[in-house]
Amino acid sequence: MAVSVLRFANIVGPHADTPLAEYFALPVLPTVLGYDPRLQFIHEDDAVQVLRLAAAEPRRGTTNTGTFNVAGEGVMVLSQAARRLGRPTVPMLLRRSAGSPDWPGRPGCWTSRRSRCGC
Repeated sequence: MAVSVLRFANIVGPHADTPLAEYFALPVLPTVLGYDPRLQFIHEDDAVQVLRLAAAEPRRGTTNTGTFNVAGEGVMVLSQAARRLGRPTVPMLLRRSAGSPDWPGRPGCWTSRRSRCGC
């Protein structure tokens, strides 16, 4: 049995019903102050085409088995995406809660280098 694992980037398009699409539809985009994440996208039509190719019989000399990252070429940071959409952003402070693993003085807390701090 042939198995394909498809790991899709953020799917976007006029009919994409995803949390990211809902976020980009907001009139003002909240962002985390000082953090501009890198994003990758794939258009919904391209995602459907990849699913069709993966489900079909492989062409001669190829295989449809394996793990595949499915994304458009290149990356874009969130601020670039917001500018292209014409959406203003509102930087907000990220508040850490006492239950989060990086809260100081809690068992299992972490340093900024993501190693155990020994508190």
